[in-house]
Formats: sequence, C-alpha cells, structure tokens
Amino acid sequence: MDYEIFALNNEEITKQTTINNLLITPYTDGICVNFTNEIALSCNLINGIIVKIDKYIIYVEDNIFYVGVAK
Repeated sequence: MDYEIFALNNEEITKQTTINNLLITPYTDGICVNFTNEIALSCNLINGIIVKIDKYIIYVEDNIFYVGVAK
C-alpha cells in the first residue's frame, strides 16, 4: 500500500497541535494521532515499531515518527 507520509521529529511538537489536518498529541515517549473522529493511533518512540490499521500508519526510524495515510 502506498502512503502519503510526513516526518515528525520527537522534539518537534511540545503540545497538542494539528499538522496536515491531523490532531497530534505528544507524550513522554511517543505520540497519538487522531486520523478521524473514530480512529486514533498511538506509537511509542521505539526504532522499528510499526502501528497501522485500515489505511493509516505510524512508524519510527532513526527516532523520527513517520505518519501516513494511504493514497
């Protein structure tokens, strides 16, 4: 599946904010992304972790979060 992805450095946001029309909430060691009113994914800052459901994905490489929605 091809995703439209954007990168988010762990220190880039310090409070809940909207990026690319997605509500993103930072936590001590991760983020939560609200993709829709019904679907939110949480992901810890662990290199190699992949969290996906339906057409949404968050994964971590080199301590950077990558957030995507299938095209």
